[in-house]
Amino acid sequence: MPPASQYASCGTLGEWQNSVAKLAQAHGRARFSIASAFVSPLLALIGADGGGINLRGPSSIGKTTLLSAAASVWGRGDERGFIRTWRGTGNGIEAAATQFSDTFLPLDEIGVASGHEVGNVIYSIAGGIGKQRANRDGSAKLPNTWRIFILSTGEISILDKIREGGKRTRAGQEIRVLDVNADAGKGLGVFDAGDSPENLARKLRQAAVDFYGTAGPAFIKAIIAKTDDVATIAQESLDTFREQVAANVQSGQVLRAANRIGLVAIAGELAIQLGILPWPTGSVNEAAADAFRNWHAERGGNDPAEVRAAIEQIRGLLERYGDSRFDSPNPVAESRPVTDRLGYVHGEGAERQWWVLPETWRKTFCDGFDAKATALALIERGLLLPGDGSKTSRPARISGRATRAYVLPVAAWTEDATP
Repeated sequence: MPPASQYASCGTLGEWQNSVAKLAQAHGRARFSIASAFVSPLLALIGADGGGINLRGPSSIGKTTLLSAAASVWGRGDERGFIRTWRGTGNGIEAAATQFSDTFLPLDEIGVASGHEVGNVIYSIAGGIGKQRANRDGSAKLPNTWRIFILSTGEISILDKIREGGKRTRAGQEIRVLDVNADAGKGLGVFDAGDSPENLARKLRQAAVDFYGTAGPAFIKAIIAKTDDVATIAQESLDTFREQVAANVQSGQVLRAANRIGLVAIAGELAIQLGILPWPTGSVNEAAADAFRNWHAERGGNDPAEVRAAIEQIRGLLERYGDSRFDSPNPVAESRPVTDRLGYVHGEGAERQWWVLPETWRKTFCDGFDAKATALALIERGLLLPGDGSKTSRPARISGRATRAYVLPVAAWTEDATP
């Protein structure tokens, strides 16, 4: 059997609604996934950037089933039809983004992607512009462009995949494609109810290859008929969703994440209003709000990603070497110096402190981060003792010599101090 073309259709919109959409209706993660397939056509209308969601979770809980259901909005819900895979090069993903621009890009199993390329792919997908290339005569080609929202699946997070490739993660990558736990937490994998999740997954996958490719085009036709109204409604709904889930939040990164998930909420609710999704009003908004709460909780709150990553790095150094690579600031004459010293240990018991000299602080503890900003963030959280005035280091005396050191109270790092 030859592969289905990317925008092939089978059956009527009513048949898709009574099969795929009906099977998904009772399950929040399924509603959220299908709604994500309606986001891309709205991006240009409201001037929003692309990006996406990565459904993360263990094997065999139904992630690919949700991807199939979402893909069926635009085409056949399997890899013979609309689903693409992370397997391949960054250039291949760029070509897929160009091909699916303004519709939807479902990408299965990030685990098979190249860890060396994933970070750049994330920026590229969200930015909507491909690599700059040259013609044979040396002149610049026009780069590929697109507007796209992706739904990805994987057993690991985007950031873990980037680290697997030996790359440093960046806050922008975390925010552009958000990791959402695919497990609904009901003991049924991605589903919320039912006696047999395996049977439900089988029915949903089958429906996605029996009836497909009608909901997306119907959505496009409906929004073309009322473009001005849709743009106003979508922007107002996005603002309302952000206020609902992130009221009084000051973190720009968290607000951007609320916008990203809010795009799914407004797209799904609009599809309900236009008669494309046969679900109760508010049901996608509810699923999206739950996805945001899950993301926010697993992220660890409102701290900027750079701060959390810096704290994790410093905590790792202290946990590994806090007893082996820190020396006494006043060693006795017969003591042997510590090999590859990171700093000094001062005091006893609850008053113990790690002292780190400025050069080691910048080059080792804050490697890859802004040392001043990191110090200020730690002071704010009680993980670093403040210096005098605007200084973040403190006067210290080591082997009788006056110097300055960054002072980390041991108790703050060992009494379940969370970032």
